[in-house]
Amino acid sequence: NNSWNCGHEGETGDRGVKHLREKQMRNFLVALMLSAGTPMLVFGDEYGRTQRGCNNGWCQDALSWFSWSNCAKEEGKLFRFCRLLIALRKTHSHLFCRTHFVSGKDIWWRHHWDDPYNYICCVLHDHQNNNNGHGALLIAFNAGNELRQCDLPTDRKWFRLIDTNLEAPKDFCENENEATPISGNYGMQPHSCIVLKSPPSGAGPVDYSQSDVEYNREQDVEQHLQEILTRRMSQNFLPRTASGLSDTEGHHDHIRNMMQRIASRSGCILVVDEAEGEEPVFAMDRPKTPKFVPAVRQAALPTPPPPAPEVPPPRPDVPPPRPKELGEGKSVLEADLGGGRRVEVLRHAGAAGVDGVQPTTLEVVVHGFVGQDLIFHWGSIETLGGLWKHPPSEVLASSTPASKAVPGAVQTRFPAADEKGARTIFVPFTATYVPVAVEFVLHGPPNQWINHGRNNFVVSLPKSTKSFDAALEAAAAKIPDTLQRTATWNVLGMRLAACITVDKSGCCAQFVADTDANLSLHYGPGDDRKKWLLARTEDFLASSDHKGVKQVRVVLSPEEVDRYMMFVLKLNGNHWVKDGAQDFVIEIPKGLSVGAPKAETKVREEAAASELRHKIDEVAASWKDSLGAFQKGRAAREKRADVSYQSFELADGVGVVDVACSKAPAGGIFEVEVSACLNPEVASISSAWLHWGAIQDVRRKEWSCPAEDILPAGTKLIDAKACQSPLVPLDTGVYGMRMRIPSRPAEQAPEDGPVPSILGMGFVVRIVEGNKWIKEKSGKDCLAMFHEPQTVTAGAWSGPWKDVADKIVEAECRWGHMTLMHRYNLCRDIVQKWEAKTATAPSALKRLRSWGSMFKAEGPRKNSSWSRLPSFTQLDAMEAEDGEQNDKEFWSWIFVWQRSSFIRLLDWQRNYNTKPKELAAATDSLANKLCTTWKEHPNVRLWCRWTLATLGRGGNRGQDIRDEILHIMHRNKIPEQAGHFYEQWHQKLHNNTTPDDIGICKALIAYLRSGSMDDYWRVLADNGISKARLASYDRAITKEPYLHGDTGKLIMEFENYLKILQSVHDALDLQTSIEASKWCLPNDLLGKLQDICGGGADGGLVRKRSRSMVNLQSEPSHQKFMKLADTRAGLLGILNDKRTQPDVIRQLLLLDYSLETQQTVLIQGMGSEDRLPVLCDQMQALLMGLVGHMPLYDELSSVLADWMRLAPDCAALRFNNDAVESALLLKAMVDRLSRCVGEQVDEFQTLMFKKAQHLGSAVSAPSQVLDIFVDEVLRGTALFSVSLMLKRLEPILRDIAKLPPWQLIAAVTRPIQGELQVIPKMVHMQGKIFETPTILLSGAVSGEEEVPVGVQGVLVRDAASAPDILSHCAVRARNAGILLATCFDPEITTRIEAELVGQWVEVRCNKDGTLSVERAERPSNDKKLMRKLSRTNIDVAQDHLQSSPGETKLVNMNLTRDLKCSWCITPDEMSDSVVGSKSLNLALLAPKLPKEVRTPQAVALPYGCMQKTLTHPENAQIVLPKLQACLERLQPTTSNERAAAIFEEARQLILQLALPPELGKALKDSMQVVGGRDGEGRLSGLFNESEAWEATKQVWASLFGLRPWVSLAKAGRSFHDLNMAVLVQELLPVKYAFVLHTKNPFSGDPDEVYGEIVPGRGETLVGNFPGRALSFRAKKGQAPVVIAFLSKSTWLRTRECLIFRSDSNGEDLEGFAGAGLFESICAKSDLPCVVRFHRLQLVIDKAYRQNLLQKLADVGRSVEQAFGGTPQDIEGCIDPQDRIFIVQSRPQV
Repeated sequence: NNSWNCGHEGETGDRGVKHLREKQMRNFLVALMLSAGTPMLVFGDEYGRTQRGCNNGWCQDALSWFSWSNCAKEEGKLFRFCRLLIALRKTHSHLFCRTHFVSGKDIWWRHHWDDPYNYICCVLHDHQNNNNGHGALLIAFNAGNELRQCDLPTDRKWFRLIDTNLEAPKDFCENENEATPISGNYGMQPHSCIVLKSPPSGAGPVDYSQSDVEYNREQDVEQHLQEILTRRMSQNFLPRTASGLSDTEGHHDHIRNMMQRIASRSGCILVVDEAEGEEPVFAMDRPKTPKFVPAVRQAALPTPPPPAPEVPPPRPDVPPPRPKELGEGKSVLEADLGGGRRVEVLRHAGAAGVDGVQPTTLEVVVHGFVGQDLIFHWGSIETLGGLWKHPPSEVLASSTPASKAVPGAVQTRFPAADEKGARTIFVPFTATYVPVAVEFVLHGPPNQWINHGRNNFVVSLPKSTKSFDAALEAAAAKIPDTLQRTATWNVLGMRLAACITVDKSGCCAQFVADTDANLSLHYGPGDDRKKWLLARTEDFLASSDHKGVKQVRVVLSPEEVDRYMMFVLKLNGNHWVKDGAQDFVIEIPKGLSVGAPKAETKVREEAAASELRHKIDEVAASWKDSLGAFQKGRAAREKRADVSYQSFELADGVGVVDVACSKAPAGGIFEVEVSACLNPEVASISSAWLHWGAIQDVRRKEWSCPAEDILPAGTKLIDAKACQSPLVPLDTGVYGMRMRIPSRPAEQAPEDGPVPSILGMGFVVRIVEGNKWIKEKSGKDCLAMFHEPQTVTAGAWSGPWKDVADKIVEAECRWGHMTLMHRYNLCRDIVQKWEAKTATAPSALKRLRSWGSMFKAEGPRKNSSWSRLPSFTQLDAMEAEDGEQNDKEFWSWIFVWQRSSFIRLLDWQRNYNTKPKELAAATDSLANKLCTTWKEHPNVRLWCRWTLATLGRGGNRGQDIRDEILHIMHRNKIPEQAGHFYEQWHQKLHNNTTPDDIGICKALIAYLRSGSMDDYWRVLADNGISKARLASYDRAITKEPYLHGDTGKLIMEFENYLKILQSVHDALDLQTSIEASKWCLPNDLLGKLQDICGGGADGGLVRKRSRSMVNLQSEPSHQKFMKLADTRAGLLGILNDKRTQPDVIRQLLLLDYSLETQQTVLIQGMGSEDRLPVLCDQMQALLMGLVGHMPLYDELSSVLADWMRLAPDCAALRFNNDAVESALLLKAMVDRLSRCVGEQVDEFQTLMFKKAQHLGSAVSAPSQVLDIFVDEVLRGTALFSVSLMLKRLEPILRDIAKLPPWQLIAAVTRPIQGELQVIPKMVHMQGKIFETPTILLSGAVSGEEEVPVGVQGVLVRDAASAPDILSHCAVRARNAGILLATCFDPEITTRIEAELVGQWVEVRCNKDGTLSVERAERPSNDKKLMRKLSRTNIDVAQDHLQSSPGETKLVNMNLTRDLKCSWCITPDEMSDSVVGSKSLNLALLAPKLPKEVRTPQAVALPYGCMQKTLTHPENAQIVLPKLQACLERLQPTTSNERAAAIFEEARQLILQLALPPELGKALKDSMQVVGGRDGEGRLSGLFNESEAWEATKQVWASLFGLRPWVSLAKAGRSFHDLNMAVLVQELLPVKYAFVLHTKNPFSGDPDEVYGEIVPGRGETLVGNFPGRALSFRAKKGQAPVVIAFLSKSTWLRTRECLIFRSDSNGEDLEGFAGAGLFESICAKSDLPCVVRFHRLQLVIDKAYRQNLLQKLADVGRSVEQAFGGTPQDIEGCIDPQDRIFIVQSRPQV
């Protein structure tokens, strides 16, 4: 708020200020009542009701109450004026209640519209009495500061009705017979208005006071209530019977009570005349008292602290004796407290001591408090503006009765009353201790506090004047009496004196003050109008000769001396003190010695001006030549400027200005030269000035006035931010200015050397004549920088959207001005440009499903025909992935930018003042653009929503946080000095307000209400704020609050301030959002919201403002949560309706955000909830909210669909009537959701963290804020609530399902030992070698990694991060004897990490499936021994190969020896010399399988086929030589990074191979042979030569990879011995894929089959696809048991084609399975689909599942038997007809 309160803020005794305020109230009433239309007056305005500066007092009773007593005081003043004014309007109502616009016939304007002075005058013609001529009213307003003559029309007689400048009753003439006639001109005082009347001839005068009769009749409450009863209005509260009104006694009581309440509100007394057996008669009687005084409302009274410790009571019923030495005393305070109570303070002064200090005794007397316990609650004020202090203990002990110190104050209990009813306390102060003042209130325990109005009682005590008088006498003695003037003041209990004189040297003033406070003098000369001409500041210094006195001496030069010396005082560094409402003024004595130089100067100036005008005429014609010469000299000037050089073209063709900065020859000095070439027609030589300020902050570019020692000669200080320096003429049209700037201290200088102490200057050119201000051509201030730190240089961003990042950084760091308005407008422009570029909207809208279809019930496809075309694939999303990822990069920049603004990392206002309406318009524009984008670009909805939440409503409440806390301190006289709570909190709020401030404010209010510090700390703890957290702020809060001044007023102030804090930090106030959304909400949703917020049918929403869901406070938390969820579901349905418009979207998004915030609060408060159905309901509600704003995130939508259909039965433990299966299925969904949330969190971290760091470092944001930037964002979203729910569900489900905390993927039989280390991801460890036996506690393990050398075991932290049992990493671990285990209990891994990281530990795999990790003794510190212990046998072999490269042919790969192979072979031609175990085992197995188990048709490209192709003439001359040269660069010692680059080149060469015609023909022929043998030509029917060749090359290319390179080396294999066959099979229409281990790899039980099964092709089972398969175990003779349900997210749907599978001899090493080393390629890519559990028959149909699993177990045993009882690893699939196919089998590891 920017208000003017007539020269003084708050209450004042200044009669001039009070008169002006009263006059302004009358002015506004006249303007209202004499305007066209219906006047509307707020209650209380008729007597001047005040809200003490609060513009939002609707919920603050103490501010908003109607005061009958204050109204009575104004009965003859403003109330009378208002009453008569209403009568005047009613008399002339025809002039104002119009049905048509006024015309020249109706009104005559009597002023000039182009006159800038604030004066207006008009004559309203009254044509009502046309027969007698028309009358007129003349209305004039003088809103300016000067006397104004109102020129009256001379053709009429005028009579004064109103002059608001006059005091009552002259301000309004009640009877026109007594009106003063006016003629000619009427002098109007400043800030006043008049109303004159010219009556029509023949019309009689009006007596406006007679309107009271009519007024009283209309306001007759008695008659009004009788009419109500007559009209049977009482039917609203009286039940009717068939015979009319009920006559029961209860109904009469009801009427009586209601009528009494109505009467009491009207200031009347209800009289009930009720005869026996008759209906009661109600009548009204006016109270005898002339005014109605409402009962005191206890809630409005301050609640002070309980006195502790207890004040000792005086002797009962015995008043204390009066000290004999006391006389009558001087009354220094007397106050009427109302109700016959009053308080009086008398001061008894003793004889002054040697030092002039008088001992003083205060006598405090109260009357009218007989029989009431009353306490004198007081404190000493020892310095001006200081806080309450405890006086010395001697004072407490000598008071009568004795006093007791309590926290922050002293308390003395009043004794019994004497015979006159007076109760008296005596407080003596000896000469050794006399404070400046004593402040006190009266306290009636427990809750009554009596203040002086709204302030404390204050009694000033006399101080010694001896030192002050001596100091003043000494100061005056130094100044000649002839030209001396002395003035004294008494300010805030401090005496101030000034002695002033003039002589040839100027004006000298000596100031003396008797104070110990820090005091500064801000002074300067003033002209005849008492306008400051310049200003300086000097500090008072303690006098060495006079104790307790401070002095300062100041001088004005002869040129500076004018009529007055002006000054103000600055107390304690931050409190400005004036002479009442005006500055202090001393008239300077008139001395000839000063006047003469000024007169001479004036003559010289006039002569110079005349000469200047003549010179301007001469040079005007040749100015263009001067400008050309100036520009030619620019090169030389720029060459001399070795620091910086900048040129500026001024607006309107005025000229140019160059600013050069160079290092001076003398070290440590910089010279700045300003050169200007100005058009003489615009800028005369003497009137051109440079208005400038120093730039100290490169980013904010704020001006500040530089130090005086660097200012050029003749510079004038304008204010704290700017000064003006003359531009000195150098040549024709050329001007200049020079100054010297020292360098910064060495400790502040950057590494590249010294820099100027000011980093730059902002300036404009001022032309005094015409008062012109010339800026740069662009309209901005000129900004010349001498040094710019590199931290603000834009362009460092190297990621996507570099242009946007650079623009943002440039705006925040380099723009001279920046506000929320500029930021919002720039953001809108950037978004519009993105919208024009992006092309993702059509694809996103195409994929957007309707809201209802997302939750449509779908069942499994049991009997439907199988189709290879999926109903719900990820292809569209994959095709749009790149574009949408680019959109995410853009929107993450937008959000990080606006979020940084929201949390005040960026400036809200810099060098620019924004009008509220402009800021509101910018906010609306950006918000509307965000909502349009939300509607049209569903792929970025979450970002739009988050960004919208950073804008708030109106965008300008944040500044109120800073401003209002300062206003509260000023209004309540809380000192702005360090060392107490209020100032510490003020500094924190000013520096960086955070959501913690809401909790601090709540805690402060709780303390002020109770006075108990325990309540303060309790509320802080409830809001998560500890003492350590308070101390950790940049502006630490280390002090506790204290009671200050009027406690009730403080409570009211901080309750209002709390709303400001909540409106900013809560982002969206729930009640405000509901009110703003009412117009677009259907009735059912509005009703739900009213229920939530405590509103009813009567619209309670309007009255209740709190966000704390009033009606729900007594409900259980879960019911509250579900009401919110139900309401949000309705909102999301509207939001996701394609017909909803952006303006509705904006309101509903904000409302939904508020409701989500309430849900988050409730979730955090329900930490002890462990009921499974309740938790599942809450999770479903949270998921629906997430999907509503991320509708294209298929994974999340699928999780929600599954949850809605499966979770209720699982939570009730009735899924398939099996509690364990219920828990397992729900656990699988929880695992999937946990992985989904983790992926989102990782993505947001990736998208936002570096951007926040980049922008934050550019604006020098605190690193601790930037480090947690993303964390704080995510904690405010529903993702955080979901993560809390997952944490609560996990232990409950594991307990029900009786799951062990560990899954042993690769178990070991022996204990393993090593040093425990924690890593975030396994992939980060690739290529690392550990020289000490190591056990890793790892985050995500995808399954594609190699276990690093030296690692003995890998413990995976959670299921979401775990690899599959057949992943590459799992197979390698089992082969190498390395432990690989997954933990499902986060508490276990948390404990391990906290207690054992860096320790030597031993890990054991127990027989019950558990795993123990314990601390062990390190075997040795010898490095060689540790290295030996860290190596497995394979590691040792690899070390040997790397240490002896000459002994191996590791990289001598066979590229030419074709082994005399055929191009293609059929299964009956396969042997171990031509194909690998995949092909051979399948060929051997086919005839041994039961008839119901099948194998796919297959042929193979044998070993040597690749080499045969390379040496074929098609490739031998081109590809083969290049490939050989490429691989020759590969050596045993080649690093992994270098090897990866070589292999990539080799793969590209393989893909360039041409197809030998013989190979194509052989493939086709072999397929036909197989088809003829089987009677089905399935292979040949799928064969496509080009597809087959591309797939074959990709299989061969997989030979050349880093993973085979490392794995084969660890296994001791050589690339020279490596051969590759390709198994070509039909790709079956796979319904499910499975893996079987005929010997359980976890338990080692040979009679138990372990299997895993997934929907779709098996690549999701063995490849890098996150999630678990459905796993089971089946013991011979027993039914299969499900161990875990499916948690995969993706399934692969096959297409009709062939699959080409790698089959190398590198996979056949004894005891070492080579799974995953080389690729298998489908001729046509699979279609990735999202898994929906509720549609899988395998999941929901238990009978089907058990039958299928039993079949698979039987097949496994059949295959094992076919291979002679050797345990097998079997891969296979199930087609849509549920037929089982074996795809491959190999000996089990």
